[in-house]
Amino acid sequence: MTSRIIGSTCIGAVMGLLASLAVAQPGVSSVARTPWGDPDLQGVWNHGTITPLERPAEYAGRERLTDEEVAALNRASETRASADRRSSLTAQQDVALAYNQFWWDRGISIGRTSLLTDPSDGRLPPRTIQAEALADTPEGQRVRLARRGNAPAHGPEDMDLGDRCLVYRPVPITSSGYNNHVHILQAPGYVVILQEQIHDVRVIPVVDQPQLPDHVRQWLGVSRGRWEGETLVVETSNFYHQADYLGSSIGRHVVEHLTRVADDTIQYEFTVDDPRVWVRSWTGVVPWRPAEGPLFEYACHEGNYGMTNLLTSSRAVEREAALPGQGDELLRDDAPAVPDAGDGRSVLDGVFNSAQSSRGAREFSRTCSSCHSAAEFSGGRFRIRWVGETVGDLFTTVSTLMPEANPGSLSQESYLSLVAYLLELNGYPEGEGQLPSDPAVLSGLAIVANPR
Repeated sequence: MTSRIIGSTCIGAVMGLLASLAVAQPGVSSVARTPWGDPDLQGVWNHGTITPLERPAEYAGRERLTDEEVAALNRASETRASADRRSSLTAQQDVALAYNQFWWDRGISIGRTSLLTDPSDGRLPPRTIQAEALADTPEGQRVRLARRGNAPAHGPEDMDLGDRCLVYRPVPITSSGYNNHVHILQAPGYVVILQEQIHDVRVIPVVDQPQLPDHVRQWLGVSRGRWEGETLVVETSNFYHQADYLGSSIGRHVVEHLTRVADDTIQYEFTVDDPRVWVRSWTGVVPWRPAEGPLFEYACHEGNYGMTNLLTSSRAVEREAALPGQGDELLRDDAPAVPDAGDGRSVLDGVFNSAQSSRGAREFSRTCSSCHSAAEFSGGRFRIRWVGETVGDLFTTVSTLMPEANPGSLSQESYLSLVAYLLELNGYPEGEGQLPSDPAVLSGLAIVANPR
């Protein structure tokens, strides 16, 4: 498939400058060198492969495929790529499938049964008890669906990062069905990796630069590189909290090794370490092959009409699921109250006091504000998510998932104060007493829309 590059004039100028500085020259060793003596990794490379990340069950105990099996898999991939699956479809089916086979670029087998080389069974290590507990909660499932773009979105910020054209392929770099190209450029002290998908750019210093403070986070993390012989070693951390990879946390640490082992091959090895999610680190490897350039502009931009249509669909889903008689009213900042379904108490009864909510505001500023803004938990977004639930549900979610860097690490009193702050943030009235720690009491407090 024809590959793509970035259209921004500013970034384009930077790329041009880097390219002009980085004309490959014959070196003194078997590895091509830049004019300043670094191993030359430059060019357009394809990392697409039909080899899966994890080893399928039918290949258990086998590290490699036979030559015959590799040839058969590649023939099947080529046959599929040349098919036109749209020829016999109805108009509705045609739209639903989006692309015919022409657009796919899945790559070939690398001869292994999995990209994973460690653990030796070619499977991801077990998840931690903490990660499993989080994944099994209703909120954990909702977050996972939202990140995959499979849950109704309150607004653009809740949509899948790919739909927003922000990030599609995180770090480490692994293949998907298409757009499996990268363009590597080098300048003295820097390596630039331009990913075809959504034109993501990583500018990697290979000079001595300190890592940024923990609260400074980026979609693709903060990378620092160094040369170890002929190998570029890149360590990346400080990932933004929404840019997860396979359910990883913001504590993910990735080490990449790029080695030009031949004129037509870069060996790309990656190790992922996230002790909050997996019981041990894991490593994979995939060869990158040269590809024809240049890369062209990737046709994706935030704010396109597709986003409007997706949000419109989400509003339609919410109207169907809304409490009787509420409909779109739940979305308004002046939404009317939803009547309490029973004789129990609700958050309109003054279930917290000012001292408790003030402690919660301080705790939010201390532990939550580096990843979240208060606006994420107020107004229409709060009502859509929580009206009809209980304070107990809200407490369980906050205490189980927050803070993202170390979920469940705060005291019970701190989590209760945070819940009180969220209620105060949404205009619910203060009372004389504080939210208690008794789960039964919290579960008996209904969250209803605020009439004010």
